[in-house]
Amino acid sequence: MIINILFISSPGIIILKYKKQLLSLKGTPKIIITTNYLNSVIWTCYGLRSEKPYIAVGNGICNFISLFLLCSFIFYSNNNNMNKSLFISSIFFLISIFLAFICIEIIKNINLLLYLSCLSTVCVYLAPCYKIIHVIKTQNFILIPIHSSFFGLLSSLIWSFYGFFVIKNTYTYIPFLIGIFLSLFQILVYLICKNLSEKGKEIIKDGIATSKKIQKIMEENINKTLTTERQSSAL
Repeated sequence: MIINILFISSPGIIILKYKKQLLSLKGTPKIIITTNYLNSVIWTCYGLRSEKPYIAVGNGICNFISLFLLCSFIFYSNNNNMNKSLFISSIFFLISIFLAFICIEIIKNINLLLYLSCLSTVCVYLAPCYKIIHVIKTQNFILIPIHSSFFGLLSSLIWSFYGFFVIKNTYTYIPFLIGIFLSLFQILVYLICKNLSEKGKEIIKDGIATSKKIQKIMEENINKTLTTERQSSAL
């Protein structure tokens, strides 16, 4: 559960690192935090319904972390507007209460709630892929939240191992197996795009250096020509 909390908290690194450039991230942190938040609400409800305290408590903690991160994201991406941040966060809190009411009071079948929890888990691992096509086209690797992908990979590995070898529950390890592949895919795309971007920068630097050398040689040749012409005129 500790690794889960780290995974849920990882968007906070993006907010702290890019708090003055959050709008340039094209909504990626907001999508991740929102899916994490709703997923935690659903799993908390499942933990309460199935009488599994470790699931309910762990995801309950993740609820508050995600809500705080969402509030922080809205605050920094709207020029430190606290009123707007609190207003939107309150709306999300009300939505989570409504979702919890549906999960606890309306969905009577515990297996159906488990299926919904598994589906929301897959959505959590899909969320960082929100701008993956844009990243591949532009090689703008900062749109991939590498911290979320890394902790997501660790979390999915641990839960897959727990589901497959310990409790042998299909609904526990299958969503996290999907999470492993999605997290690896995100990390791979990040590394490839970062490498290509750095090579592109090196090529540009080399091009600038070469153009400066050519310009210097041309200036030297022009100066030599002018000097020769002056000497000829003097004679």
